[in-house]
Amino acid sequence: MPSISLDSPNSFANLHNGSLEFVGWAYHPDGLKSITINVNDESTGEAIYGLSRPDVEEAIPGARFSGFYHSTPFVGDGDEAIISITATTLYEESSSVTKVVQVKRGTLARTRPLLFCPICESDRVQKTALQKLSYTAHRCLRCSAFYISPQPDLKELGEYYGKHYWVDHRERAIHQPFHYDAPFLAALIRKLAPQTREVVEIGCGPGLVLNGLRKEGFDTKGIEISEEAARVGREILDLNIQTGICRDHLSQCNCVLMRHMIEHSADPASEFSVVAEKLNPEGILVVITPNADSLAFNMLGDFWEWFIPPAHLFLFNPKSLDTLGARFGLELIHCSTRLGDGLPLHQLLPAIQSYGKFANDHKTGRNFSQMLAQNSSGSLITDYLEASGLGNEVLAVFKKPKLGAGH
Repeated sequence: MPSISLDSPNSFANLHNGSLEFVGWAYHPDGLKSITINVNDESTGEAIYGLSRPDVEEAIPGARFSGFYHSTPFVGDGDEAIISITATTLYEESSSVTKVVQVKRGTLARTRPLLFCPICESDRVQKTALQKLSYTAHRCLRCSAFYISPQPDLKELGEYYGKHYWVDHRERAIHQPFHYDAPFLAALIRKLAPQTREVVEIGCGPGLVLNGLRKEGFDTKGIEISEEAARVGREILDLNIQTGICRDHLSQCNCVLMRHMIEHSADPASEFSVVAEKLNPEGILVVITPNADSLAFNMLGDFWEWFIPPAHLFLFNPKSLDTLGARFGLELIHCSTRLGDGLPLHQLLPAIQSYGKFANDHKTGRNFSQMLAQNSSGSLITDYLEASGLGNEVLAVFKKPKLGAGH
């Protein structure tokens, strides 16, 4: 039977341009024939299937392209809607998920629009055409950072991370206890901060990277806002992970790691401020985050796999990261781009160019992964993009200057 999850809507559905939008994932190892949507017992058609869901793949290997999306007009305000979504395999096996939601027009609660860039405090900000669900990206013309404005409020973020941001931490910790990036990070830290013996990771999840760094010989400590993820790391991996935010738990240290964390933060400047205060002189901060300068983002826009509000509230490039570090007295000593967790562009583009054909091919059983496999050559393209600063991830390392160094 296929696995299926509806991330949004939840108990309340807010119409966007008069339409209901559905976001979720479904997976079966042998592929899916269709994902059908019914609202109040009436079919609204099939969902677009095959969208990138790296969060699901972390728990279910092979489920990278399990995401689906559907939008349908809805008439009424304050009406109750019964939503049923069914995933069917090539062998006519099916699973369904049903939710009852209250439909309202308008948008979810938001804080006030951000009139100044949260990264550099410039008023030279511009609304962009990038939009997903009910979220719109703005760009700072001074530091080049992208950010969602208005920002979702804390209640909305709490609901999203509590119910929509699907990650099975326990399964990951049991079946994939060591993150592939740990040896690379260990070598980087030894090279740039040879005095470092302990690494503190902010936003560590269940601690797969920390577990790998411990295997590499480092003492490790994690700070994680999710109690569920932190508990898994403590109980299954026997890691030192505290639940909360860095302001409450970060103490003096020589090395801080933020790996795919800063883009989730509602206040990146506050995170950098705390780290700058707690780092010892010559201590380093290692940041890995999606690259807003990447060729993939510039070509795909809001179809890019890392443009996923409200999970990602900010997108950085080398310039905006350098600006943020300098604001708190941190010196950028290394900056590069790489493929990282992102999908290689040379695989993604041919699939997008033939997306209409791909949608029709659901009926013959072809899935997105199979289509991408046909475009698997092109490592030279990836190497070129990384070397040119156009890779999917940006890796930035900051150092806190010595006392009296004149910064």
